[in-house]
Amino acid sequence: MRTALLLILLLLTACNQGPTLERLGGPTMGSSYSIQYVREPGGPAPAQVQAAVETILHDIDQHYSTYRGDSTVSRFNQLPADQCLVLPADMLALVTLGQYLAEQSEGAFDLTVEPLLDLWGFGPQARHEQVPDPHALAQARQRVGYQHLHIKGQALCKDAPVQLDLNSIAAGHAVDLIAARLRGMGITSFVAEATGELKAV
Repeated sequence: MRTALLLILLLLTACNQGPTLERLGGPTMGSSYSIQYVREPGGPAPAQVQAAVETILHDIDQHYSTYRGDSTVSRFNQLPADQCLVLPADMLALVTLGQYLAEQSEGAFDLTVEPLLDLWGFGPQARHEQVPDPHALAQARQRVGYQHLHIKGQALCKDAPVQLDLNSIAAGHAVDLIAARLRGMGITSFVAEATGELKAV
């Protein structure tokens, strides 16, 4: 009798459990990320969602970070002129998008602007509290130019010692991947944010 009553109480409790709003987040790419999602009864727990999200963010950091000497983009930047590096398909797709934006903006958007960012103190080098001198700026501009990047098959090549910086679109790409993963987990209502880039569904 007691067992039957206990089972009835458990069933009634389960029936009364409705959707809950879950929140999680943490550090990523020198900044932070946050996820809010509606968890339906039987839906994925926050720990499961966090593990999936951080796997994606770790992969993004491994490939796109200019602050890591062992990242894919850093290995490309260390190459001399007239060299190529095989890149992951999604990374090549972002380079293709960046090159398209560069052409459409007549160079206002440029994936090779890293030397100028460093000079002004916005790159992985230490921040400078002074305006760069004209000679240093002229030298940095010699190492900037999206026209020096070329895709050959699955590889990205350079015909000048330019450096690649995908930070302007990598975080948005990360959020797109996170959104797709959340949907794949059956989550239909969420807000995903990484380093200020956001998607709400």
